[in-house]
Amino acid sequence: MIPVHVRGMVGATLALVGSIAACGSSDDSNGGKNGNGDAGSIVQGGPNTPGALVGPGCATSNANGQAEPVHLVFMVDRSGSMKFNPAPNNKWDSVVAGLTGFFNDAQSAGLFAAEQVFPQGDSCNASAYQNMIVPVTALPDKTGALIGALNANGPDPNFNTPTEPALQGAIAFAKTLKASGKKTAVVLVTDGEPQGCSSSAGGSATEAGKGLPDIKTYVIGVGDSLTQLNQIAAGGGTTKAVLISTASPSQITTDFVNALGQIRSQALSCDYGLPPPPNGEVLDVTRVNVQFTPQGGTVQTMEYSENCANGKGWHYDNAASPTKVLICPDSCNTLLANANGKISIVFGCRTVATPH
Repeated sequence: MIPVHVRGMVGATLALVGSIAACGSSDDSNGGKNGNGDAGSIVQGGPNTPGALVGPGCATSNANGQAEPVHLVFMVDRSGSMKFNPAPNNKWDSVVAGLTGFFNDAQSAGLFAAEQVFPQGDSCNASAYQNMIVPVTALPDKTGALIGALNANGPDPNFNTPTEPALQGAIAFAKTLKASGKKTAVVLVTDGEPQGCSSSAGGSATEAGKGLPDIKTYVIGVGDSLTQLNQIAAGGGTTKAVLISTASPSQITTDFVNALGQIRSQALSCDYGLPPPPNGEVLDVTRVNVQFTPQGGTVQTMEYSENCANGKGWHYDNAASPTKVLICPDSCNTLLANANGKISIVFGCRTVATPH
């Protein structure tokens, strides 16, 4: 059998390229059932031992697929304080420089970005922030639209920081992406605690939490002592904000780029589209295995885990009618931390599963 190969790289497209196989019955006297003869259940082990999952009697057929792309919704603060510190090291210029690097970086391939700035005049209406000034754009951004919009919508000394309606709008837009089947997250970039439109840290955290569990909110705080931003990040499911100190103006851009790199690594998808079976074949969910090979290491078979109880392994998006293979959080972190690691999705041999 030829496995389906997926190369998982931090900051790169996680591409699914390879084949799916229909397996014959010569390696399984139960004909795809478990030891009790229950059709369609996930079997534990079977005649094939771990590490030797490829058995005889399998015919191959090529099918291409691709990891699920991630769509990031950027909400960027343009309050008057973003121009504090003398140019060229003020916070706004440093943020724009950092975003320019991120939006143009080849390692951002596989990501998409949409963008809005806040405030929009004195508006406290979430709808003013739901309509993006730049719609969903593939990265790297060869059009320059994302940075062009920031340059055209810079800080105003009369603007404050209405974080709550800004997050309401960002989450609402992200939900429209999610509803169309896209994996998405929100990135809030700000230099201040919530102020204006009755915004508060607690209220903003509540708004960020309205995207969970599917839509997380990442927070980048540019400045010192922005402790309330941790509350917003925690509300959005990302534990704490990434704080960029302004104590060393020349370091702001570098630190901002590094912060975006962290978010990119955390947000990259570990969800893989399941290739269709060969013509005339029906996918057997009891005959799919996922293997991980770290750089310079040996093949490790991930166990199927229906609910990711211990954070490891993989499962389907819908076991009854699967379209995706989803890697559990701890295993996803391992994959993303191994820049040259490899995931192989192997079809045709009995699934190795976590014991119940």
